[in-house]
Amino acid sequence: MAGGINAIMVIVDRLSKYVYFITLKHPFSAKQVAAAFIDKVPHKWDQFISWAELWYNTTFHASTKTTPFQAVYGRTPSPVIVWRSKDTKH
Repeated sequence: MAGGINAIMVIVDRLSKYVYFITLKHPFSAKQVAAAFIDKVPHKWDQFISWAELWYNTTFHASTKTTPFQAVYGRTPSPVIVWRSKDTKH
């Protein structure tokens, strides 16, 4: 394989099912696996923090019987994706 890389470590986030693929050269040690993980994954956390905040604030909380978003704004949030019908000439 290219550059001697012949293994792929797959890390799956249990909550979001987001996946990280990290390439490795076999044979590898636990130290090399940890270094690859630290080098590639933590640098991306800030890209997803706003999604984590949105998820938390729009999730129903049993203790308040509502979502934090509804408690603050008194309404449900707008959808993240807005679907629009497109007129076609068929």
